Amino acid sequence: MESLPAWVAAVALNLTRSGWRRTMAERRARRRFLERSGSAVTPSEEHIDVTRALEALPRRQREVAVLRYLLEMSTAEVAAALGIAEGTVKSSLARARAHLAEALAVHEEVTNDVEGR
Repeated sequence: MESLPAWVAAVALNLTRSGWRRTMAERRARRRFLERSGSAVTPSEEHIDVTRALEALPRRQREVAVLRYLLEMSTAEVAAALGIAEGTVKSSLARARAHLAEALAVHEEVTNDVEGR
């Protein structure tokens, strides 16, 4: 490192570029999802709720959830795309599902087949 100010500027520029690429990738993924699902120009109320719930997730959880569930990538593909371990993908997905279930008020109901006995 010859010059600290030059190094700091290079790091800041790289972080800005990375953020821009991530934003553009998310936009492309959303557009592909809408095209695939055949949604009308006006998103449904359910779509808006899911989008808001996804946006509320921490970045890593949102990335793995979108890649795995919306773009239907395998766990190994998600890990490779994000440069993280498969175990990290799995734990992030578990956390994302828990947050999404809470945000969307999805509760599993246990049914009992032996009612009335």
